[in-house]
Amino acid sequence: MKLRNTIALSAFVLVAWYGNISCKKLLDKIADCRIETITEPYPSGNRVSTIAYNNDGNISTYTVSFGSTLSSKVFNYSGNTIIINTTISSGSGSTSYMDSVTTNGQGRALNLRQYSADRSTFTNTRFEYNGEDLVRLYQTNETGDPAVLTTVTTTNGNVVRLESASGTAILEYYANEEFQEGDYLHIVTLSLYGVPIYPHKNLIKTIDDGTGNIVNFSYEKNIDGLVTKVNVTSATSVSSYSYTYKCD
Repeated sequence: MKLRNTIALSAFVLVAWYGNISCKKLLDKIADCRIETITEPYPSGNRVSTIAYNNDGNISTYTVSFGSTLSSKVFNYSGNTIIINTTISSGSGSTSYMDSVTTNGQGRALNLRQYSADRSTFTNTRFEYNGEDLVRLYQTNETGDPAVLTTVTTTNGNVVRLESASGTAILEYYANEEFQEGDYLHIVTLSLYGVPIYPHKNLIKTIDDGTGNIVNFSYEKNIDGLVTKVNVTSATSVSSYSYTYKCD
């Protein structure tokens, strides 16, 4: 999972295995667990991401270690603003970035600003909602150029289509799999910005970016129903991400 960018057991088996343990108890257990580490294997070694949380349950730090490179993100919260400071260090030196996120009362992103390393340029994205549904994104930069509009379509609580002048992305979900922390789209945006960017109620299944690149996601779970591994495949690559959790 990159630090910067602009993005199984059936229920029947679980109930049969546990006998008298209800589905509600299983769902409560899932809700009480947060991802602590993410491991992505490479031929040269593992890329390991570690997530720490503050007393409010928000991400406080996100670090990625891979070979001689260490990336660290620190999240600072003040009211409805999140300031994210990222430092990427390697044998050749280090580079720092800053992002800022403004949220609404529901904890959804209202505005995201991503700065260049020297902070002389930035990309700003404004989010517009209709109730709980994300409906539009407006992207601008420091030059004051006209905003780039992305229209968002939401169906049954899931963002399913993002359409702009440059193309259309289609998102598909597992209809029988409720959202949980191990959802790929969720954990990527959460670890980048401290809040999820694209609201959804089911696990992401496929993303078609409209350029011929289709990415598929499959999930493996433990006996408690927690997603422990995500397999990500496309026409050109195969990768996997394994999770460990801290549960209250």
